Amino acid sequence: MSLPNQFLTTFAYPILVADIGGTNARFALVHGADSETEFCMPTATADHLDISGAIRETLDKASGAKPRTAIIAVAGPVTGNKIPLTNADWVIEPLKLIEDLALDDVIIVNDFEAQALALPNLQGKDIEQVGRGAPRPASTKFVLGPGTGLGAAAMIHAADTWIPVPGEGGHVEIGPVTEEDFPIF
Repeated sequence: MSLPNQFLTTFAYPILVADIGGTNARFALVHGADSETEFCMPTATADHLDISGAIRETLDKASGAKPRTAIIAVAGPVTGNKIPLTNADWVIEPLKLIEDLALDDVIIVNDFEAQALALPNLQGKDIEQVGRGAPRPASTKFVLGPGTGLGAAAMIHAADTWIPVPGEGGHVEIGPVTEEDFPIF
């Protein structure tokens, strides 16, 4: 996961960035706006009781640096102060993370929302247009991907800015309406 420098400069360094999925947790440290990202070895979520323990163990094996800020992308809907992962037993609690790890700030976003935030900067072979016609600079952009679940998010352009719209593609249900729908349901 990469974040634009102007975003990172508003938080205290070092910044822990994390991608927490149903199967694996991936961590990296950003020590400063112009420093190289320090990538840590991934760990299985099932190997740890909670995210705080996974972070401590992973950082102890890496440089041992103590982050002041954490920006965490999680596999699941981000609502409220208790965020259960969709396909793992962890519940992410930002205030508990601040207390457990002596952090100044914790930002939690949906994992595909984090990917969607990069979409306006992608060009050329990194994007694929759906449909015909010439691409328009402010067209809605969408990211979809399989993992332990199925992630999805979009970026829409409104009021002269890009707005992320996270979603849970793997949790869509069919709403049967016709007689043909009911056997499928």
